[in-house]
Order: sequence, then C-alpha cells, then structure tokens
Amino acid sequence: MRRFALPLLLAPALFAGCATPKTGGTLADLHHVDPDLKDATVEQGLDQAMLAYRKFLEETPVSAMTPEAMRRLADLQVEKQFGIRPGAGLPQPVAFPLAAETPAATPAGASLPAGPAAPHENQLDFEKRASAGSALPESGDANAPIAGLPAGTDPKGPLEAIALYEKLLEEYPAYQNSDQVLYQMARAYDEIGKTEKAMGIMDRLIAANPMSPHLDEVQFRRGEYFFTRRKFRDAENAYAAVTKLGSGSPFYELALYKLGWTFYKQDLYDEALQQYMALIDSKVASGYDFDQRHEEEDERRVADTFRVISLSFSNLGGPDAIRDYFAKAGERPYEDRVYTNLGDHYLEKLRYDDAAKTFNAFVALHPFHRQAPAFSMRVVDTFTKGGFPKLVLESKRDFASRYGVQADYWKHNKVEEAPEVLAYLKSDLKEFGMLPSPMPPYQGRLTPQEMADLLTYLLTLKG
Repeated sequence: MRRFALPLLLAPALFAGCATPKTGGTLADLHHVDPDLKDATVEQGLDQAMLAYRKFLEETPVSAMTPEAMRRLADLQVEKQFGIRPGAGLPQPVAFPLAAETPAATPAGASLPAGPAAPHENQLDFEKRASAGSALPESGDANAPIAGLPAGTDPKGPLEAIALYEKLLEEYPAYQNSDQVLYQMARAYDEIGKTEKAMGIMDRLIAANPMSPHLDEVQFRRGEYFFTRRKFRDAENAYAAVTKLGSGSPFYELALYKLGWTFYKQDLYDEALQQYMALIDSKVASGYDFDQRHEEEDERRVADTFRVISLSFSNLGGPDAIRDYFAKAGERPYEDRVYTNLGDHYLEKLRYDDAAKTFNAFVALHPFHRQAPAFSMRVVDTFTKGGFPKLVLESKRDFASRYGVQADYWKHNKVEEAPEVLAYLKSDLKEFGMLPSPMPPYQGRLTPQEMADLLTYLLTLKG
C-alpha cells in the first residue's frame, strides 16, 4: 500500500527555515566559514501536518489511503503530546538500575588475587535493586480521570489518538498494519497512566499478530508488569516468550536475566542458573572481554549476574554445586569467575572456611589453570583475615609445594609469564626468615634455581 507522503507537506517549511539572505562573496570564502550544525526547528510543523491529514480525511472520498491517513494523524497526536515517534519503542526498561551508594562495577573476577571489592550493598538490598524493573506503573480505575499527563499537556490529544486507533481497527479489521496501531495505542495508554488498558491492548496485539516485530518488546513489558506484582508464573511465560525469539532480539539478554530472577524468587535455583549462564554465554559469544572496561550499565549487568549466580550456588550447597553443575552442563571459560564470586560472597558474610573451601575447590579441579596460583593466594589471604595462623602457615606451605619451580604446574605454564607467583614465594621466605644456613644469603631478585633450592629447604621444615 502506498503511504501518504508527509515529507512533501513539510518540505516548504523546511526550505523556508533554511533560507538566508544573500550576502555576496566567492566560493573560496566558504573555507573560512564554520558550518552551522544546530538543529533547525520547523515551527508549527506537526500542527500543519495534522491539519493536512484532517483535511484529507474530511474532504477526500474513502479510499485505500483512508486508514493510513487515520493512523498517521493519530501517530502525530502521540508525537506532539509525548515526543514519541512511531518506531521509537515503548519507554526502555531499566533492568539493571545502579545503587546510588555503590561505585561503578568492575568486571567480575578482575581483582584476583587482591581480594574482594570494597564493601557494597547487602544481599537484601542487592536483590531488591538488581531484580527491579520498570514495569508499567500501578494505576487505579481504568476509567478514572487522566493523571499521568505531563504539565501543560492537552488531554484531548492522546484521547483523540486512541479514539482514532480504535475507529481504524473497527472500520478496517483487515488493516495490514494493525499491530503498529495496537502498539501505538498501548503506548498512548501507558503515557497517560492507564496501566490496565495498556496491558489489555498488548494482549490484543499478541493474540492478533503473533509474528509482529514488536512482540519481544511487548512480551518483555508484560513480564515486567507481572514481575513487579509478584505474579511470577505469568512473568515467567512472558519473559520465556522473548528468550525463545533468540539473541537477535535486543531484549534477549534482559529477558534471560529477568527470567532467571523469576525462577530465583520461586526458589527454583537450578532453573534460575540456566538463564544466568545462558546470559553469560551470550556475552562470551558476542566477544565480551571480562578484563576490559565497558559501559557502566553493561558492567553492572555482568557483575549483578555473577553475584546472583553466587547466591544461587550458595543456596544449592556451595562449591560442590558448582562442580556438579559444570560437570553436567559442560566446562565454561569463565568458571574461575564463578568460583571467585562465590568465595567473595562467603567472605562478605565472614564465612572464612567456606570461602577457603571454594578457592581450594577450583584449584583441586583445575590445578594447572593460569589462575590457580591466584586462588591459592586467596586461601592464604582468607585465613589471614580470619585470624587462623596455623591455617595460614599450612596454606603457605601448600602454595610452595604446588608452585615451586620444580612443581608440575610449570610443565603447563611458563615461569617467566607468572612473576607474581615467584614474588609471592619470595615474600613468604623472607617473612619466615627461612634461608638455608649452608647457602650464602641472596641479594635482590632470586633466580629460578635459587628459588628451587629455597623451596626444597622450606618443604623440609617442621611446623
């Protein structure tokens, strides 16, 4: 169907707005004139366009252009009142709001081996913030006076638009762009605070246009509506409808995240983990580098996801649950970050033994991983913070045994690529004053052979 040519109606005004008096000069002079990059405002542009559409509808016989003109007029009313153009989308959901008192997130696990990040919001505050959405606001009676309009807004505008949309659908039930009409109508109801009306229109859109390009957005908004009202089964169905559309939808990762929270709120931690891991898998597949800086919202999304993964595994039994999960689901390149975050979760709660077990569990499963020494360092640090001197000594000896230059670890990793490991060993030896008396005291940085000799001596000492 040929569309009504709105740009032709506005063209004269645009040219008039751009015209300037002729002042003379040559083309060469233009090289010394700064370009004017300001947006040009066309006064009364929307009003003139709406007047033209009304005139068309009043004076032109009914034709194939009539429903299109009706929709365009209604769209212009919505744009005039709320500044929303067709195709701009419903108000975007803020699925990962930042806590005001929380500093910007850093990539999960990036702090290894220095220890957990600075104190931040407690678990209750985290769950409240991280699972919050921007669902359609609560509203009272669907027929109550309009209360959601911005100051100075003419209530006749959105009401006229809604009436036009309804008339169009009633008189032209086979209109091919009916999903766009329903979409805009839901948006108009949303803007004026008619929540239940907006939800009803969304339901109509889904039923009448199951292949609509707006389906993912509408289903996500429905999920937000149900989630904030604790109707988790309804929210689950809505979010799942989005995830089934695949990663091509801009709402895919948001829906995975909120679907995970929907299961989490029902204590279905295994099901929740499937969604969270799918989200992290999606980030990895897109080339996301956890060790690089990203936009604050994106980093917060990843950090929050890893944190709720930790809460889920903690509820399922801790590091043993992580081991069992990846044994069934397959290994992931970010497993070290999962263990790191769970260990940090336990440290935040001063559960030092559980934290150390978590760090040790990773080393036991992945003894030759590049980050294995960092986890062993975290064990020492954990017992130090907990005030367990005997366990500190034992964990330091275990570190020396695992990462001495003659250890099997270096058959899989290069000594020169891990100077922090040798530096840590040297620090321990200096702290204990464990220099073998038959050997002359070393000055400065120890060579790998000198380190091996010292480690041999260290491992013969009695506790």
